[in-house]
Amino acid sequence: MEKRASCGYLLPELWHNQRAQCFVVLGKVRQRVIGWLPINARISRLRIKGRFFSYSIINVHCPHEGRPDDEKESIYAQLEQVYDSCPQRDVKIVIGDMNAQVGRERMYRPVIGPNSLHAVSNDNGQRCVNIAASRGLVVRSAFFLRKDIHKATWRSPDQQTENQIDRVLIDGKFFSDIINVRTYCSANIDSDHYLVAVCMRTKLSTVYNTRRSRTPRTNTEQLRDTAVAMEYSQQLEAALPTEEQLGAATLEDGWRDIRTAIGCTAIAALGTTASNQRNDWFDGECKQLVEEKNAARAKMLQHRTELTWNDTDRLCATMCRDLEGNLLTNECEVVERWKQHYDEHLNGDAVVDGSGTTIDLGARAVDDRFPAPDLQEVEKEIRRLKNNKAAGIDNLPSELLKYGGDALVRALHWVIVKIW
Repeated sequence: MEKRASCGYLLPELWHNQRAQCFVVLGKVRQRVIGWLPINARISRLRIKGRFFSYSIINVHCPHEGRPDDEKESIYAQLEQVYDSCPQRDVKIVIGDMNAQVGRERMYRPVIGPNSLHAVSNDNGQRCVNIAASRGLVVRSAFFLRKDIHKATWRSPDQQTENQIDRVLIDGKFFSDIINVRTYCSANIDSDHYLVAVCMRTKLSTVYNTRRSRTPRTNTEQLRDTAVAMEYSQQLEAALPTEEQLGAATLEDGWRDIRTAIGCTAIAALGTTASNQRNDWFDGECKQLVEEKNAARAKMLQHRTELTWNDTDRLCATMCRDLEGNLLTNECEVVERWKQHYDEHLNGDAVVDGSGTTIDLGARAVDDRFPAPDLQEVEKEIRRLKNNKAAGIDNLPSELLKYGGDALVRALHWVIVKIW
């Protein structure tokens, strides 16, 4: 029934018809197509599945201004039938070459906007406005303030006349979903029509509804057993990189080896635990409390007064101390002291060459007042870690560090000194 070359949708008998309407769907959107209905050479419809609403996109090519009225009425009657056949909850969009010059007449608003390229609507433009008004549509392409070169959609064969005859209509309930419509006259599409781009704010459905597999949680409860904790510590000591290996490794490589050793040893010695099943704890009492909280917040917002800049506290340093410990209160002196402070800690060392030019060596300034922590300090802080806390991005609970033994303390001390 159809030809799908490079994800295109077109009837086989219309492959060589220059007026045939088709859709070209790219990327992952192909897997979201849930329906395609070819009507004739001038009208076709494509349905795309969305997360909240599906989208029915009707592509239409209306007769030009000089065609007989019967032919125009026939096409617009078919367009109305196709539009009415769309599911009621769908976001309905009509696009294509409608050969309709829509003006800026006030009597047609709000169906049309004030920024159309033309001042007066022609016969096709009036038919476009009539069908839009009867079906609750809005000519969205006439609402955006653009330069004329970004409004025109077709250039005549004499290369002098430009018209805006390609239209984008959308259901008025979803007026704000289209946030931009403009043409790109420089796009090489081998046509006398310009490329019309429509930017939409929408949410499409998920292509694959597969849940991400969760990382297994280490059974840290096993560490309460002294024998298991001792076995874990011994296995981890054998798995951790030696001091010689760490000395020859970079910070990233060394930490990767340490992290891998902790994770693999923990799974081998302690095993994993199943995730807890969720309980239906949100009962009527919880619902009542939430409603009371929302009511109290609404009351607070109702009586809240708007704060001005003069009423807010400004975070600014009004005083500080110099290197000798003297208190500085002058604003210029305070700013200069902060500049000196950050120059010392962030901008590195600087030297002055023979010509008097200051050269920044880029080296980090060493502050002897804050030496790197020793082994005992690292061990003390590890012992102070709390149990039953959520693990970080490395998926290493604090219990695995606390029961890792002296070898793990030395490895973590190497990491901290390396960073310091």
